[in-house]
This record gives sequence, C-alpha cells and structure tokens, in this order.
Amino acid sequence: MINIASEKKKAMVALGKPGRAVSTHLRCLEDSVNIFAWFMCSEKADEFKETFGDFFGAIDFNGQKLVDMQPIDKKWFK
Repeated sequence: MINIASEKKKAMVALGKPGRAVSTHLRCLEDSVNIFAWFMCSEKADEFKETFGDFFGAIDFNGQKLVDMQPIDKKWFK
C-alpha cells in the first residue's frame, strides 16, 4: 500500500511543472495523499495525532494560497 501511495504522489509531482496555472492545486492533492498512508503512523495515540495533524497542516498551507486566488479556486479547496 505504501508503494501505491508513493507512486501516485510521484506522478502528481511530475504533473506540477513550474509555471503551470494548476500547480498549487496539484500541491494540495499531493499533500492529501499522505492522509491515506495513516497506517504508517505510530501506534501511540499522541504521536499519531501529531503526525496526522501535520498532514492536514500541509494541505491547508497550499490550500490557503488557493483561497486568495479566484472564487472558483476557493470553492474547490473548501
């Protein structure tokens, strides 16, 4: 399962060439792939919550860039 998530993330990274209008959208999707690798996180509840929180934080980091763009981009992110 880890290999599948890793391969898909690499494929998305390849799509996001510099200068493309959708690069921030792709970064958001790339960061969201990590959520589906939750089983790799620690079995300790506190560590798991912290790691999972980092995953969501990465999505929100690029998502906030979309909020400042056009209304359709904001709607897509929400």
